[in-house]
Amino acid sequence: MGERIRDLLLAWCFREVVRDTGLQPINSPGLRDQYDAAHSDMQAYLTAIASQCSILRTTGEEPVVLVGRSAAATLLHEYRWGNEHWKCPLPTGITVSAEKASEARSIALINGVPVFEFETPYDDCFVLSTTMLKKLALAGSGADSALAIDWHAQGDDRLVFALTWEGDFLPAPG
Repeated sequence: MGERIRDLLLAWCFREVVRDTGLQPINSPGLRDQYDAAHSDMQAYLTAIASQCSILRTTGEEPVVLVGRSAAATLLHEYRWGNEHWKCPLPTGITVSAEKASEARSIALINGVPVFEFETPYDDCFVLSTTMLKKLALAGSGADSALAIDWHAQGDDRLVFALTWEGDFLPAPG
């Protein structure tokens, strides 16, 4: 249960980051459910991710890709890309690898940038700087307002828990 609470806290805080920074998803809404997308759509999607990563690197930032558990994520797995007739050809200059991805718990590497499945708004794909995710801090005026769990009995055999918190991702110290 603690792991699920942690995951919910992280997802909620990431939604706040997306809202507060105006971060836009890379994929189109149509790719959310397209497990068998056209090759041209897959290539455009992968090219857009690689382009955003390149832009971040030119500014001295380390990019990371976060993608929800949806078709947008499955399109980034290495097995979907290659020269075989059932795979999508890679766009020129872009690599998708799973070689070292498993060591870091990522699902793939796109031009060396790790891709992580993560609960994102609408299960979309986001490219962002790792500095945006360096530190998650609980806020509040004290322990009770930073993180609190309340519960009540519902019938004879069930408990209902309510978790409240205040938190945010803080930028890494410069």
